[in-house]
Amino acid sequence: MKIGTQLAARLERRHQTGVPGYDDYFNPLLSLYTNWPTERPYANDNPNYINATHNINVNPATYVEDISGYADSDWRALKSNFYAQYSFPFGLIAKATYSYNYTTNVGENFEYTYNAYTYDPATNTYNINGGNQNPFRRKERREIAENFGQFQLNYAKSFGDHSFDVVAAYERYDSTDDYIELISNPPNNTVPLIYFADQTALGNTYGVSARAGYIARINYNYKQKYLLEALGRYDGSFLFRKDSRFGFFPGVSAGWVISKEKFFSQIKFVDNLKLRVSYGQTGTDRQPYGDTNAPLVAPFSYLQGYDYANGGAVLNGSLVTGVSPRGLPITNLSWITSISKNIGIDFALFNNKLTGSFDFFERKRTGLPAPRYDILLPSEVGYSLPNDNLNSDANRGMEGILTYRSKIREVEYSIGANATLSRLRTLDYYKPRFGNSWDEYRNSGVDRWANVNFGYHVLGRFQSQDEIDNYAINNDGQGNRTLLPGDLKFEDTNGDGIINYMDERPIGYAQGGLPYLNVGINGSVTWKGITLQFDFAGASMQTFQREYELQIPFQNNGNSPAYLLNDRWHRADPFNPNSEWISGTYPALRKDNPGLSNFAYRNDFWITNVRYLRLKNLLLGYSLPKKWMESIGFKNVFVYANGTNIFSLDNLKDFEIDPEISSTNGIIYPQQRLFNFGFNLTL
Repeated sequence: MKIGTQLAARLERRHQTGVPGYDDYFNPLLSLYTNWPTERPYANDNPNYINATHNINVNPATYVEDISGYADSDWRALKSNFYAQYSFPFGLIAKATYSYNYTTNVGENFEYTYNAYTYDPATNTYNINGGNQNPFRRKERREIAENFGQFQLNYAKSFGDHSFDVVAAYERYDSTDDYIELISNPPNNTVPLIYFADQTALGNTYGVSARAGYIARINYNYKQKYLLEALGRYDGSFLFRKDSRFGFFPGVSAGWVISKEKFFSQIKFVDNLKLRVSYGQTGTDRQPYGDTNAPLVAPFSYLQGYDYANGGAVLNGSLVTGVSPRGLPITNLSWITSISKNIGIDFALFNNKLTGSFDFFERKRTGLPAPRYDILLPSEVGYSLPNDNLNSDANRGMEGILTYRSKIREVEYSIGANATLSRLRTLDYYKPRFGNSWDEYRNSGVDRWANVNFGYHVLGRFQSQDEIDNYAINNDGQGNRTLLPGDLKFEDTNGDGIINYMDERPIGYAQGGLPYLNVGINGSVTWKGITLQFDFAGASMQTFQREYELQIPFQNNGNSPAYLLNDRWHRADPFNPNSEWISGTYPALRKDNPGLSNFAYRNDFWITNVRYLRLKNLLLGYSLPKKWMESIGFKNVFVYANGTNIFSLDNLKDFEIDPEISSTNGIIYPQQRLFNFGFNLTL
């Protein structure tokens, strides 16, 4: 009999400047692109007066607690785990586990009012000119309680060359989430208390969740040569109605260690060779797109009824809280099923010096939510049909890993490489309909690779105003009136003399998601206690499109990256409109004009098919001689220096952005290069 417990507690306190918008991270990054070099943070460089810049919200002088206020967030969490295990003499083990987690969060946000000034040198005075006159006060509290319980039986037995391992379990999870917030319009920057007269909003939500599942698994092997595993889960979610609440998700896998066969014994350089094949299903009640932690449907959507506190009216001088119909109950939607298929091979060669594995896989999702658009309800009903489990897609790909380990005298070393090639393909859409063949080519999602981005192909640049005036194709949709030398010339794919959506074709790879190809390289060298380890990570077959601040000069009345300003088409003499044009990489400047065809038309000039290889980790360490350490009571002392994100080889350095970001305007917290120095002691 074994009993035990694990207890953990966490206290996390965050204190930030309360910049407007409750956003302490984005505004300072935005200011790098928005601020003008002709503006100073303080009026007349006097730190007592904030300068009234063209956009006061991104003036870095306001990112001070005494000016903008504060935002506090305190998290307290207690996590407990209790278990009891009993081993029977005939091989059966019973184990019960219970976990209770309690988390609270208290948030305090106080945004101050402040004035901004302009300096008048003639009178040596500072005049108020804007600032922030919208005070904001928020107090919020959240309490989350979680319960998890599991009872498990495990039985293992061997009969000669036969071995069995059987597991059966039941588990249950439930949680509550209670949240309340108060918002007010404080009369001053001093008193943090919220009074009823100043209150502008009160919000209160209460959420529950619950899941339960039955689990069974059986493993069998014969002489560790033939391997078989069968498993199944029967899971239930509170999100679905009673008769579709539970789903059964089976799986099976098999392995054959060919190297243990007698006919293989003559192949001496092969130490291990194993074939694997597997099929399995899992279910999810989470959203398949966007926020994948959000529930597939709102809780209790399968119930009829009304939503309370939806609208209201003044009747007989009193405000009466309103209700609204919930719409049709969602009764047909249930689990999304993920079906995994895999076939692979593992091997070890040359006295286990060379090891590796290769896999081909498919991860198919069925039951993706979609509406039955062909069933129409009158608009007078006020709502539409809910989603059903109708669509499907699949990730298909291959992956492999190779590692070589050896030793030359006193030097031990290893080198390894891995790669994964995978892409999403949409399979079935509910009753697709198209107006014509072009519509089907452009918009069909039936049995087609996903994330296909359409845009215009750029043929080149207009070299002169004469070329623009005599160009027969309407390149900008306005008779070429907006064009200047150096502007982008698009391919008229269908030859109708007009550049429009009919000329768009697939360009680039997927954007904003995982690259199709991911690679890694790792290795280590050890010599007389000195250890060197490294890890490279890289990717390709992914497209990054520059937009907004990385594309449009003076976007949003702000500034621009140097490459847009320095390497552009421009007049030789900016004060002479008749001087010759000097060519550059980027179009001629027009201030804050996103509607130009250079920018408004999605095209392949602004996309980059990303390729990079980054040194993610590098470690250099030394194990002190054991005879030294044993004399002072230590078994081992290892001192080391470690670095992460040391450098990258990529094709985005000209744009001064990191190859792993997805933000198309480049406004994102940059990758950090970290260096650690430390030691490990073994007593």
